[in-house]
Amino acid sequence: MEETNPAQRTSRYAGIDAARVVAAAGVVFTHWLTGSEAIWLKQASRFAVPFFIAAAVFFTVNQCFSGRAIPRMIGDRAWRILLPYIMWSAVYFLLKYVISGWIIGGIHPHFSLSDAVDGFGGHLWFLPFIFLVGVCAVVSAKIATRSAALSAVLALGACFATGIVLRAFPASTGNLDRWPYELPIALIMFAITVSTQRGWITVARHGLLSFGFLATAVALVLWSLKYESFPDRRACQLAGIALLLAGISMPSERIPAWLSRLGRLGFGVYITHGLLIMVLHKLFGKVGHGSQTTVLVAYPFVLAGAFAFTAICYRLPVVRLMMPTRQAGPRRQKDQLALASSR
Repeated sequence: MEETNPAQRTSRYAGIDAARVVAAAGVVFTHWLTGSEAIWLKQASRFAVPFFIAAAVFFTVNQCFSGRAIPRMIGDRAWRILLPYIMWSAVYFLLKYVISGWIIGGIHPHFSLSDAVDGFGGHLWFLPFIFLVGVCAVVSAKIATRSAALSAVLALGACFATGIVLRAFPASTGNLDRWPYELPIALIMFAITVSTQRGWITVARHGLLSFGFLATAVALVLWSLKYESFPDRRACQLAGIALLLAGISMPSERIPAWLSRLGRLGFGVYITHGLLIMVLHKLFGKVGHGSQTTVLVAYPFVLAGAFAFTAICYRLPVVRLMMPTRQAGPRRQKDQLALASSR
């Protein structure tokens, strides 16, 4: 059966939009649950961050093959990622330490380096991580347009060097100690995307790769269940990559327009949901300490609220400056897909 030319599809990755909805649902559930009743489900939902890491690498490397200059790409990433990180860190600081600590009296107004690394919200550590990963991916991918072997050596060397440096930090430095464990996701997705661009892997094969990664993840989960432990972290990483690859290989015309539009809010939901959940926990207490049924019944309403709150943030002129530019770039990606399919 002849493969459909990706250039003939709609210009946007509607399948990735749909996958973002799933990933956003996972990250909201992870932070909504604070008790121990449904802790296994909470651990299993940790595929969301690996998905967003893989997606960031995928789009970055694709743009590198479009001929854009390195300084411009790095500048765009800084504007899209670091600016929201700084601004939302200020928001979470004010809410957590000023409003809650000084006014309500819930938290003492002191903080540490670990709080700053986490953006004072506990989940913003992901933003500087994908910025630095993106910078490495930009340089390595530009080299890959000329020499794939040299690019692979550079990417591996950068990841190993970063891992060694990060391991030197104390374990108490927030989520910074997670960075070395998340680097393999970037390496795997970098290799897959470069291979696609160079014609070694066709877009249709992403579905097979997705199945392979998902099957491996399931095997790891079954292995962990055998020893009565939580799903292995590597299983969640592989599941996140599998979700992205499934989104890439999914025909855009099969994705409802409303689902694609909802998916464009996914990255924004990752940033803003912490604020909503923090307020809800203050108002109603930590629902996770109730029964598992209570947690699951309340969760769909919290998820809907997270998407609604994010949509409002994008519509407010001032707050919109704090939001990450929605991962559009659809017209650029269309050209890259056509290039990959023609090789």
